This record gives sequence, C-alpha cells and structure tokens, in this order.
Amino acid sequence: MESMARIKKRKLSGSRFTLFVGIAKLWSFEEFAEADGRHPERCELRPIPKAALFVDPDGRVIWKGEQRNFSREAKSWMPLQFERVDLKGAEVLPAFIEAHTHLLYAGDRSDEFERRNRGESYLQIAQAGGGIRRSVELTRKASISRLKSDLRARLGELAQQGVATVEVKSGYAQSVEEELRHLRLIAGVVRESRRSPVGPRVVGTALSAHSVPPQTQPGDWLKLVREQVWPQLPREIRRIDIFVEKGAFAAKDAGVHFDEARRRGLEITVHADQLSLSGGTDLGVQYQAQSVDHLIEIGQKQRLALAKSGETVAMLLPVADLYARLAYPKARELIDAGARVALATDHNPGTAPALDVALVGVLARTQMRMTLKETLCAYTYNAARALGLSGETGTLRQGSSADFIALTPGASLAQLFYEVSPHASRRILAGTYRAGVRIA
Repeated sequence: MESMARIKKRKLSGSRFTLFVGIAKLWSFEEFAEADGRHPERCELRPIPKAALFVDPDGRVIWKGEQRNFSREAKSWMPLQFERVDLKGAEVLPAFIEAHTHLLYAGDRSDEFERRNRGESYLQIAQAGGGIRRSVELTRKASISRLKSDLRARLGELAQQGVATVEVKSGYAQSVEEELRHLRLIAGVVRESRRSPVGPRVVGTALSAHSVPPQTQPGDWLKLVREQVWPQLPREIRRIDIFVEKGAFAAKDAGVHFDEARRRGLEITVHADQLSLSGGTDLGVQYQAQSVDHLIEIGQKQRLALAKSGETVAMLLPVADLYARLAYPKARELIDAGARVALATDHNPGTAPALDVALVGVLARTQMRMTLKETLCAYTYNAARALGLSGETGTLRQGSSADFIALTPGASLAQLFYEVSPHASRRILAGTYRAGVRIA
C-alpha cells in the first residue's frame, strides 16, 4: 500500500507524524462516500468508539481505529518518533466545506436591505444601479491590501465554525483589468493556503460572468472574458462560474462560454434558476458542471436530471433565500429523487451577508425539511464533491487529508445545526484541523 511505503521510507527521517488519541467517537462519514452522497438518511453511520487517528507528515490519514489496537496494528511500520495529541474525550467528524462564497469584496449594501424590506425587488434595485454593480464600485475603490485583509478575516471566521476548505469567487469587477486584479489576489491566497495549512484550504473560482457591465451586451462581455481574461487566468484557478438569469446572461450565450471552458480544460459551476427558470440547471447537467447553485425555480424535469447526473451536485443556498424573501429550494424532492445536495452560505454583501454556517444548517432543517444526516452530508462529502475534492476531503478515510472538527468533550453531533448564536461554535467546537494542523 502506497501510504505504508511512504511511512517506511520516512521511518528514520525525523518527519512529523501525529497520533490523535482520546477520541470518544470518530465519525469518518465514509458511509456517505460509499453512497456517493445520495440518500444520506439511508446511510447507517458507524462511529469508532474510543478511537485514535494517525496522520503522516503530509497531513494524510494513514490509520484510524480503536486506540487500544494502534500499537498492535501499527507495529510493523510505526515511525520511531511521533507527536501524541490528546483530544480529551472529544467526538471527531470531518471538517465542513464552504463550497460557494463571494468573500472578495469591499463595503456593504445595508441600505438595499432596507429597500427590499420596503417592497423593492432584487431586479428593481439592480436596474437602479444597486446590487452587484454597487459592490463592483466599492470593491474597485479598495486597495489590494484592504481586500486581502478582509478576505483573510472572513476565512478565519469560517475556520472558527469548523470549516477547513473554502471556495472564493471573483465577480465584483466590470473591466478586464479589474477582474484580473481580483483573480491574481485570489490566486495568491490559494498559493498561501497550499504552502502552509495555517488556515482553510482555498479554492478559487473565476465568476467573471457575474453581471453585465454598463453599455455592454451580455454576449460581448462573455467574449471579452474568453479572449482577454481566460488566457491570463492564474494557474491556481481552473474553475469558472456564470450567472444564468434574466438581467444577467442567457443560457444560449452560456453554452458558447462552456464550450470554450471545456476546450481549455476548465471546470464549470453555474448560478442557476434562482429568480426564474432560465435554463442554468439544464445547461449545467448537459456540460457536467461540478455544481448548479440556487435552484429555487427548477421543476421535476431538472430534479430528475440532477438525480441521474453522474457529476453535478445541487448546491442550495438558503441564507440568500432568507434575505431576498424568496421561496426555498425543494431540497426534500431533490434528495428523495436521488440527487446529491450540498449547502453553503453564499456569503456576499448584498443578498447573503451572514457568515454563519449554523444558520445555513438550521434553515436547511427547518425550511427545507432536511434531516441532520442530510445536512451533515451536504456540508462535508457533497460539498467536497461540488468542488472536485471528494478524494481529498469531506471524509476521514485512509489517504484523505486529516481535515476534522473536534467537538467539545460532552458535545455530540445532535448539537450541530441546532443553535444559532455568536457563542454556539465556541461552546460546541473545541478545534478545527486541516491536514492534522489546528487552524482554529
């Protein structure tokens, strides 16, 4: 086995191995992976009691099991030296994954929140110069150092809530130069996250097709993106997104966009069918997108297509629906049909300013009728699947990254996605670990 060969090769090298002990229950969520994220409620979760977790210098799981069995099972390959970390009776589960965020922005749009409360629609505010265009202008005026500082602070806040992987989109730019400025900043943060696991793993997404610049036709802007932005994409960003919606980009133009994305070897995700049935879900399934996101307006045809899809995950974003006073997606019908469902905050300054993982889960459970197992799967394995990282994270399997949450001793899974308060995470979560290193 490859991981064992690596251990033997490093046996005398002095590399850092870590044995986590004192685990009351170890929940690997391998069962969700075995079901490929479908019908999570049917999965019989099998926690390991009084467990230990052994992690190699690359931060990968190389052994897990009952602590009393470690010496016997590992004696043939055990390194001469390793660090021992006592988790003091904590339950351990895979770390959460935030697979849809707009964390790179400046300013806020609190005035628009009040306007919506007075009856103006999202589209009315956008047509009057608000919405995404407002964030574009505020972000354009901010320095790179300020944008980066704010982004890091938001990443840190997510880490405090058990998140070890975060997707970050561009999209608050309406010129080629400004979009490339943001993409290079995101790429730099991705590089930093790869070099050292001191914060969440970052996945960058080029949402260059978020809104249409003034005095520009949607198709013309997409052509500019393909011809001037994509050739200069930083190598750390291999994923693109597009907002398929009335007032944004039409499905027929998005199809041309996706043809070129596939030619360039880029992965695809889609903002789909949020305000109207605009064809984004159909297109995403057709092009084997990693995910289609929002999905408020889809019908039975789209739900069945997602259930049959071998690739595409249904990404639901209930905080945006709460703030925008929209209907919630029919999660129950999606899951029952056999679709993979993931959840995320959709954090952005306009329609989802809450950076609160617990709120997402509570809305999923109360408003979308998802069970605890379904919510946990949505924030771990299925979220990893939506980012193309299911072989890397989302479960605690041999060879996976040791990304995990240690609960406060005495706390249990039942307390997750139950309480929404500023202190709940600190009271329930004892630590967030990425690649075996504590990041919060």
